[in-house]
Amino acid sequence: MARAAIWVAVVSVFVILGADKAGAEQVTVGNAKVVVKTVTGLFEGDLRQLKLQDDVYHNETIETEAESATQITFVDETKLTLGTSSKDVLDNVY
Repeated sequence: MARAAIWVAVVSVFVILGADKAGAEQVTVGNAKVVVKTVTGLFEGDLRQLKLQDDVYHNETIETEAESATQITFVDETKLTLGTSSKDVLDNVY
């Protein structure tokens, strides 16, 4: 629980510092530890295909296609696994 509180504080500082800049700043929140077939990331209108060990960012939308999957490991070592045909926005940090 303490790690989660620290994580929220760190992300909050980045958000506050970047609030006066045009567009959202890419704040790395983790990386892709598993990528099976086609997994994409959408951040500020830029679409990319995720590869193994790619960083993922706060407010990035991660999406898996049919027969695809991914596992994201966040900086606090928590994990998010997305199965086939899934979509999630990395916007909540607990």
